[in-house]
Amino acid sequence: MNTKPDITSIKNQWALILATGFGVGFIPFAPGTWGSLLSVFLYLMLLPIPFYIFILSILILSLLGIWCSDISAFILADKDPSQVVIDEIAGMGICLFLVQPMKILGIIFCFLAFRTFDILKPFPIGYLEKKFKGGFGIMIDDLVAGIIAGIIVLIVRVYFYKFMLTTL
Repeated sequence: MNTKPDITSIKNQWALILATGFGVGFIPFAPGTWGSLLSVFLYLMLLPIPFYIFILSILILSLLGIWCSDISAFILADKDPSQVVIDEIAGMGICLFLVQPMKILGIIFCFLAFRTFDILKPFPIGYLEKKFKGGFGIMIDDLVAGIIAGIIVLIVRVYFYKFMLTTL
């Protein structure tokens, strides 16, 4: 059995390119933060797309992320390599999707909330990260962090919106 990954394989090269956010994951300082910023950039570029295409895009990105993260973890010889940022791209995308439409302050709040949950990994995020292995394990904690962060941002937005209406 061959235990050494074939880096020359086109499939493996594409998996690594996608998993690292076209190389963003190789930025030596805080690659997860850079991956999340790439997600914000992609969100802003795709902003005028219809709702159902946004949902489909996040779903495809998540499934693709499972596949390419699994291969990339093998290539990089690490169960959850920091260079793999497709999980942050997808998780941040979910957070942005849940909260739309929003202005720049909402995007900043989504970013801060997602990064906080992704870094601190409160329950169930940390549990899921430890429970599952491979590409699914790499992706699931960030996808759930994106869902939780999005829900929190929505709650805060609704609360402050009501507060502003009652005080004006």
